[in-house]
Amino acid sequence: GDLYVEGLRLYRDGGLKRGSSTGWSAVDPFYTVATGQWTVVTGFPGSGKSEWLDALLVNLGEQDDSWLFAMYSPENFPVATHLIKLVEKRVRKPFSPGPTERMSETEYAAGAEWVLSRFLWLETALKSPDELIETALTYGDKGKRLGIVLDPWNTLEHQRGGMNETDYISLILTRVTHLARAANAHVWLVVHPAKIYKDKSGARPVPTPYDLSGSAHWYNKA
Repeated sequence: GDLYVEGLRLYRDGGLKRGSSTGWSAVDPFYTVATGQWTVVTGFPGSGKSEWLDALLVNLGEQDDSWLFAMYSPENFPVATHLIKLVEKRVRKPFSPGPTERMSETEYAAGAEWVLSRFLWLETALKSPDELIETALTYGDKGKRLGIVLDPWNTLEHQRGGMNETDYISLILTRVTHLARAANAHVWLVVHPAKIYKDKSGARPVPTPYDLSGSAHWYNKA
């Protein structure tokens, strides 16, 4: 009976709820961000995975100040460089001098204050996915929606023991799912694909979750 009533409520509310808007009208029909879920982000090295994800987080933060983001991004080192990238996306101006007018010191100060009130960085000494996510969850705050970014997955320390890679990926992604649901958080995992060879036309196919090392669990569980 309770399930029936819940289903009826969803029907009368217009169907299954979508997540938060990405801030891009062309993306929203295909992808929105809901808590209790996780996302895998992949693409060729240097194709802009991290830049796109940073822009998405800034968009989410601008729409709703209830978001708090815990970042693990050792490739953005020192951390000040990552802060600057996020400030540029917030201010919509470059940090350094160049052909485009750079942000003023006042604009930098306002942008940095905005970023630092919504983003925190996890220690790079933490290595395993479990350790990182559980540490991030300690920063969860009532009334806040927590976003957790592990970028990239390939730099993490994976303690497989005697498991093969396929079984390990299945186990750890199930744990990520449980942690995201229990904490009502959203987790983004940035994963480099395995080497993709050119086809007969000389082009490389667009990477999909099936191209990630560790089997199709990336596709099935995301």
